Order: sequence, then C-alpha cells, then structure tokens
Amino acid sequence: MPTGILVLTNCLIELGGTTGLASKASKLEMPIESDELDVTVFGGVWKRRTGGLLDGKVNAGFFNDYTGGDLDEKMWNWVIGRVPIPFAVQPDAGAVGPSNPRWTGFVFPKGYSAIAADVGGVNKFDISWATSGAIARATS
Repeated sequence: MPTGILVLTNCLIELGGTTGLASKASKLEMPIESDELDVTVFGGVWKRRTGGLLDGKVNAGFFNDYTGGDLDEKMWNWVIGRVPIPFAVQPDAGAVGPSNPRWTGFVFPKGYSAIAADVGGVNKFDISWATSGAIARATS
C-alpha cells in the first residue's frame, strides 16, 4: 500500500467526556471549512475571494444502545441539555503523533434519531454536530 494511506479500523471518538464511543460507531468525519467572501472590486473581470470565519462539524454514525447509562441515554441528555459538549477524535485510538493527530474542541449536540431503522433493520443513526469555537489539532 502506498505511504500515507490509512485504512480506518480503530478511530477514537469522545463526546461529552465519554470514551469508547468508537465501539458503537461505523462512520467518522470531521469536515472543516472557511466562509468564502467575495472581495472583487469595480473594474476587475475576475472575481477575487478571501476566507472568512472557520467552521467545522463532527459527523458520526452509531449503532444505538438502550442499555442503562449507555449511548441513547447520553445522546438524550446532551441534546436536551442544549449546551456545547467537548469532543475529541483521532484516526487511530493509539498514541497521538504526526501520523495520528488528535482534534479537540466543543460541538453543539443539535439532535439525534432515538429510533432509526426499517423493519428488520439495524437501529443505526447519524449525527452531524457543528463545532462551537476553535478546534485544536495536536500531534504530540
């Protein structure tokens, strides 16, 4: 396999100080983007752009678990709490380093699907929670 290609099999996902959430997850994404601002002036024929505010999200897919104190109860409490909670994600749950960075910050738990399946299907749901404030990236 070419250098730098990583097959994700052991991600780290922490939400609200709860570790071990990756054992209930099958998807993890963390898109980060900048607002695109048009700064074109009169007389130009090409648009000019610059970056504005930064934004991010934590997107994850989970298999629901109703065991007391487990995933459903935590999601419920985070959503009805209506305040940002801390998050941490890594491509691998191992030691933080240049080839295994750790991103941390806060996300706003906007919602989740308490029940999500077709008849005979797996009870699985996705979240897409926006970050609140700065995201830090650590490599040591």
